Amino acid sequence: MSNIISGVPGHNVKNVIIHDVMLINHSKGVVIKNLDKIPENLKGYPENRMFGQELPASGFYIRHAENIKLENISLQCAFGEHRPFLVADEVKMLQLDDAGITKTDSTVYSTVFRLRNVNQVAITPPFFLPEYKTLIQVEGNGTKDINLYMKEKIEKYKLITYSNDIKERNLLTVFP
Repeated sequence: MSNIISGVPGHNVKNVIIHDVMLINHSKGVVIKNLDKIPENLKGYPENRMFGQELPASGFYIRHAENIKLENISLQCAFGEHRPFLVADEVKMLQLDDAGITKTDSTVYSTVFRLRNVNQVAITPPFFLPEYKTLIQVEGNGTKDINLYMKEKIEKYKLITYSNDIKERNLLTVFP
């Protein structure tokens, strides 16, 4: 099950820092393409199954949040897991430093970080990521101001892909 950091529409959860954590996820989930299928569940008890049995991320699902920092986090996934490490939806000020999935098998992930309607994002990917096709998948016209801080040059993989609904394609700034 994913870790969840979530507020509700109009009431963001704010100022959350999680650091120096190693997570092990023994179950694999189904890749969820349509984030709108995840219910809000405003009256449900706040726990990790309140949005259903399947969530779109293997590590962290963050929604309706502001000023979130994940630092020095590694996630070991079950064999065959394909979901992104992180899915952020309706998030402002997100900082990811050395946070991601560790390689445990030959799984190739389609993306590591999936961002929809987020702004003011800073990502410093860790050295230990598994194979992936795209580092960052961007969706939603509310997405802007993504900064990527690279520790090493990556030529083998795409840094960013955009969904068809994105009009502005210059959302990413890469710092060597």
